[in-house]
This record gives sequence, structure tokens and C-alpha cells, in this order.
Amino acid sequence: MSFAAVQGNSCLKRTFRFSTKWSLFLALLIAIEFSGCDAKKGKKRKKVKAKNSVATATKILDSPDAKLLSAADLEEITNAEPQMLFNLASKACESDQHQKCYVGFSLFREKFPELVEGYSNSGVALERLGRLEDAKKIYRQALKEFPGVDKAVGPLLNVLQMEAVKYYDNRQYKEALERYEEIVQIAPGIPDTFINLGNIQEALQDWDGAASSYRAAVKTHPKDVKGYNAICRLLLMEVSGAAAGRFGVTNERRFRAYNEAKGFCIEAAQLAPHDKAANMNLGMVYKESLEFDLSIQALERARQLDPDDVVVLTNLATTLSRNDQVPEAIRHVEHMLSLQETPQAWFSIGTLTAPFDRKSRRGLAAHKKGQELAVAWGPKPDASVTCAHGAETRRVRTSWLNADGVTVDIVHMIDSNARFGFPNGPRTLYDVNLSTTRVGTVPLDFVDKQTIAVTLHDVYMEGATGIMYTECEVFCTVGLSTDIPRDYRGQETETVHVDETVVSILHPSISNYYHWTAESATRLLLSLEYYFGENGVQPNATLLIPQMTDSRFPPSFLEVFGIKMKKPIMEYKPENNKRYQFRELHRIDWVQLNTDDIEQNDLWSDYLPSRLAIETLQAKARDVQRRRPSADKFQPNARVIYVARSGVREMVGEKILTDMLTDLLGSHFAVHDASGGYNGNVRVLTLQQQIDMMENAQLLMGPHGAGLINMVYLPDNATVVEFPMHPQCNRCFGYVASILGLDYWLVPEIATFYHLKYSMNKKKAYAALEVVKKILEEKGLTHYMDPNFDWTPPKNYKPGDVAVAGKPKKSKSKKRQREEL
Repeated sequence: MSFAAVQGNSCLKRTFRFSTKWSLFLALLIAIEFSGCDAKKGKKRKKVKAKNSVATATKILDSPDAKLLSAADLEEITNAEPQMLFNLASKACESDQHQKCYVGFSLFREKFPELVEGYSNSGVALERLGRLEDAKKIYRQALKEFPGVDKAVGPLLNVLQMEAVKYYDNRQYKEALERYEEIVQIAPGIPDTFINLGNIQEALQDWDGAASSYRAAVKTHPKDVKGYNAICRLLLMEVSGAAAGRFGVTNERRFRAYNEAKGFCIEAAQLAPHDKAANMNLGMVYKESLEFDLSIQALERARQLDPDDVVVLTNLATTLSRNDQVPEAIRHVEHMLSLQETPQAWFSIGTLTAPFDRKSRRGLAAHKKGQELAVAWGPKPDASVTCAHGAETRRVRTSWLNADGVTVDIVHMIDSNARFGFPNGPRTLYDVNLSTTRVGTVPLDFVDKQTIAVTLHDVYMEGATGIMYTECEVFCTVGLSTDIPRDYRGQETETVHVDETVVSILHPSISNYYHWTAESATRLLLSLEYYFGENGVQPNATLLIPQMTDSRFPPSFLEVFGIKMKKPIMEYKPENNKRYQFRELHRIDWVQLNTDDIEQNDLWSDYLPSRLAIETLQAKARDVQRRRPSADKFQPNARVIYVARSGVREMVGEKILTDMLTDLLGSHFAVHDASGGYNGNVRVLTLQQQIDMMENAQLLMGPHGAGLINMVYLPDNATVVEFPMHPQCNRCFGYVASILGLDYWLVPEIATFYHLKYSMNKKKAYAALEVVKKILEEKGLTHYMDPNFDWTPPKNYKPGDVAVAGKPKKSKSKKRQREEL
């Protein structure tokens, strides 16, 4: 067999290949008695009419193949008795006289058409001669004459599988698919047939086709765990984002995929409790539902089955880190590094250590090591190209500045010494020392970024995240570039050459609302002005945007902001085995000028746009709103808006808080939930409705999450209240609030670890209401609050007590939990 799935969260691999590549002929393994061609051996042989032996011999011996033989060989075959012809051809095969072997067995096949051995051995001789197409014709003829006979089926399967392996290894997936579709038709019951077909379909990004194949594998071999593992892994790709958000998978489909994946994964673990892949997939299912304890148990079982499996260790370390068990996670990653230095291991070390060891810059150093290793493992540059750095491998560039073949122009000059933000930190109701890391407090004190226009020539782009590179350099300038091991191939594949000039707004995290709004929408607006405006430098360029099916955000943004281009918009459509080459590519970007300042440059700094970018988005949005008729606007009465969140950092017990806020504020309060609706009745799903909703709000509050970026649509002098993380390592909302001049508060009593869920009780809700009361008093908006609201604090409530923050302790009794609620 050619392809069998390795279960994990990485790309497709194979566990074994078909072993009988050039075995002895099937017929040579069987002693044939010509007198036995009767009823006893004729049960599986098709009865045919006898042919004129003289005419048949003449046809074969006059063929072009026969004329390639020596006179002696031709005479020997011509004069051989029928009973000796088989032995003569067999000896020719054994002595590597393949032409004589083929002619001999061709003559044997014509003389004895009721024997399948003549077909199979003729075909194998043609294979030895390198004539695979001719061999397949004979095999297909044998299959037609002897349907269901193993000796007729096996040789054709051998050739098809061999070709499929060759095409798959050369990334010629369409050709490999054609071979395997024929294999499925011929022998659907062979183990792993549907799994291998599904692997090829995955390589072609035919996710539905692959899922159907894996389901067929489960149906045809219900006791084989490999089929369950394959469909579970694929469905998890849709759930986790490897397919979702990048290949047009909707949230509704993700939920369905999760439920189906959970069923298959549980069945696999029950069927094979000691199967490593089954336990790992089960662990990933529980990880997606944020059931980290169950996830860790399953992944630990997988690790015990193979303590040195890097994929298992990576998943286990990631899950431990999300469960706030960082030291244990680091221990597993360091074990990975002791086995082999891989890019993913270094990325993991960087991500794990950055929030807790910020001053040492260990996280940044580890990420850079991962990027360099990923590129070094890739292909070498074209030997005909001389690179300025003179290295044998492409060089990693984390900045556009001073990169080979890159032109950088300044869009907006800044004062690199001017600071803005909240030097004393965010506002809190009580004097609480909220650490942004676990080793010290970092104030919200920022330096602006330089907005630049980047021009690249003959640049390649590939992968779901749009990795860009030239023959000499790979650009890790957007996001953390942790997808390089998956997306960067850097070698000759199917290349789409784009000769026209393009302006790109792509970003790796396009499916995330924060990243789209802060980093792609802002680039789009700046590009419209700089490149396509009245004095634009590239008025005839083509706009390059993410594939519309990858994210719902681009089409809605274009519609709301009334953006119409002179030329058709180009969509970047990532596919395996394909890359784009742009003759000339432009993009707006921003750079931190002082990269030695640890207060400004950490792993999260890449996600902070320039002040110009945020201010441009705010100004354009307000201009759109001014031009819209008031009657067309979605006009809620709410002045205080709570942004709900699901999944990671979801608020457990959220209704406790929202009910108390409703009691306090009445119709002046609303819950914005993009998936659940507005105030329980009118759904707020469109971008335009969100902008309308924010336009008159005075206070926006909620957990750390993408929805808070809607602050860019708030009016002047509004307030943002964030429920922080511990550590509060990602300061993006404080950064944006400071650019917009908004009042920015934190409620330290309501906090959680980065990847866990918030938990709400009456004490925490009361702490949040105290903050709301203080803000409305300062704004002179006390009339929004019900004067009869009961401000009696909960039992044992201590103002400013951050001990109530974080995840609930498991040791609490049910009675204690009821008291808190």
C-alpha cells in the first residue's frame, strides 16, 4: 500500500509502502499441469473458444516486439512445444531477458487464453521493460477476462499503487488521485484503501471528499482503528482552525464537526485503548472543548505509549500551558529539544516563556531560533542567484528595513521619542498592583510605530498564512510566523505568475475579528489613500485580499465602507502544491524603530498597528456614519454594552453579571453577542449593526477578546472596561484605547489565565458594578442607574480583594459554591 495516515495535527505522511515491488511472477510460484486445464482447474477460468494456433503464432511472431529478438531466440520460441513454451519464457524472465520473456508469454497467452498466468506474466515483463502503460492494458484485459481472480487483480494493483506513490511523492496529487480512484473501484475491500484515498484528497484540499473516504474506511473495516483516527483527525482540523477560517468552514459546520469528531474519537479509544493516535486525538477533542483535565489525561496516555513522540509532546505541552501548568509544559518541550531541535519546539518555548520571563527576552530569542531553523530545513536558494549575505540558505528577515531587494518608503513620519498611553497603568477602582507578567509590572506606556510602504519584486507567496520569500530571504514580518514549518516549502511547485502590480492587505490571522479590524482593515484604508487615492503612487494596481470564503469580514467591510475598485479585486487562494509569484507587490506596514526597548518590543508587539492606522479607521468609520440617514441606523437605547464571548476566556456564570447590570441600568444596558444576538431578541451579526450600536455607547466592557476592538467605533470620551488576564501580557486593548483617547479601566477581581475561562459569582459581579457606578458618576450619567438598586454588598465581600479572581478552586464544597453564587 502506498499511503496510510499518521494521526496527528501535522501534514499527511505514510507508514508503509507496498512491499511486493518486483516479486517473482505469480505463475512461476505455481506448478502448472497442462493436462489439468479441465473442470478441476477451470472453475475460476473463463471458457473461451479455441483459436487457430497457426494464425495466432504468426501474429505474435510477426509483431514489432518479436522482431527485436535475435534470430536464435526467435527460432527457439517458434519451435517450442506448447508444453515447453511456459518453461522457456520463465527461464528468459529469470535471466533478465525481458524482451524474450514478453514475446514468449504473449505467445503462451494466445495459445492458452483460459490461463490467467499468461496475462500476468506478460504484463510483468512489460513492467521490466519500462512499458507501464502497455502493462496496464494487459492487466485490465486480464481483469475483464477473469473478474474476481486474485492473479488478475494483484498485478494491476501493484502498478497503480507504485504510480500513486511516485506521483504523491512528487506532489502530483491529481495524478495520484486518478490511480487510487481506480484502485478503489477494483478492490474496495483492501485494508487502508479508503484511508489512502482520503490522504490524497486532503493533499488536494478536498476536505469533503477525504471525509467521505474516511467514513467509508470505518464502514468497510469497523474493527480497524485507523479509519476512526483518520476521520477524527480531519474533523478536528475543521474544529481547530487548520481548515476552519482558512478554507471556508463556517462556525455552524465547526460545531457539527466537533460533535462528530468526539463520537469517532471516543469509539477509537474504546476500540484500541492502547493506540497512541487514538488517545492523542481524544485528547485534542477535549482540548477543543476546553476540558483540559480530560485532555491532559488522554494525551498523557499517548505519551506513555511513546515518550519520545514529538507530536504528542507538542500537544501535551500546549494543553498543559492552557491549563495554567506552564512549568510542566516547559519540561515536556525541553525534552523535545533534547530529542531533536525542531522549529515547533522552539516556538513552543518562546510562547510559554514570554509572558513569565519577559525581561530576559528568552521568548523572542526562541521564536527567532524557530524561524531560522524552519528556513534552514527548507530548500536551498537557486544556485544561479547570488545573495548579498552569501549564505547557502535563505535568510530570515524579521523587518523590512535593510532587506535585500526591498524598497521601503515612509508614509507618515513620527517622533520616535514621543510617548503616549497610561504611564501609571490602567485605572482600577482600588489600589491593586496588577502585574502584566508574573515577574513585574509594565505600565501602558507606548512609542508609536513608523508607517511604511513596502515594495517587493519577484516575491513568492504560499501557504494558508501567505508566507512571502524571495530566492535569498524569507520574510517573517507579519505576526509571529509560527506557521512557517507548515506553510513554507520554498521550492519549485506549480507557480501562478502574476505580472500585474498588486497591493496586498493579507494577514495570517484573517479569521480573527481583532486582527482583521486592527491589522487588515486598517491596511486596506491606508492603501486606498496611499496607492489608489487622488495622488496615489499605484493607481492602476490590483488589490489583493484574502479569499472571501476564508473570512466573512472582507466582503462586509467593503460593503459598509462603500469601497469600489477600478479593477477587479484579486483573491489569494492558498492551495497545496501551489504558490504565487508576484512581479511587483506593495503593502502598507509599520515597524518599531527601537527594537532594543523591551517595553515596546515583545511577542505581542507585532499585533499592534501604528497610531496612523487606528486613527484612519476611526475617521473613515465616522465619515461613513455621518453620511448615513439616521432612519437607516440600528438605534438601541443602550449606553452601557457588555461584549459576551464564547470558547477561550468565556465567562462561566455570565448571567449573574448581566442580570445585575440589567437591574441597575434597565434599557440603558445591552449585551452584544455576535453569535447569540442583542438583548435576547434582535441579532447583531452585521458589521454595520455593530458600528451603529457603538456609535452612541458611553461604556464598553467585557473579557479580553476580539469584540473589544469595537472601541474604535465609540464616540469621544467613552470608556473601555476590560476583565484582564493573568498575566496581562497582551496589552493590545490598552494600546488602542490610548490611541483613541478613551478612558481605560481594568477589573482585577475578574481575571483568568490566558487560555482558560472566566468564572463569575456575586462578589465579582458586585466589583464590576462598582466600577460601572464610579464611571457613570464621573461622567455625570447617574440618571442611567436605577435609584432603587440594592447596593448591599455580598456576604464577606472585601473591596479590591483580587483573591476572588482566577479559576475556581476544585476544593470548594458545593455549599460554598452555592454561597458564592
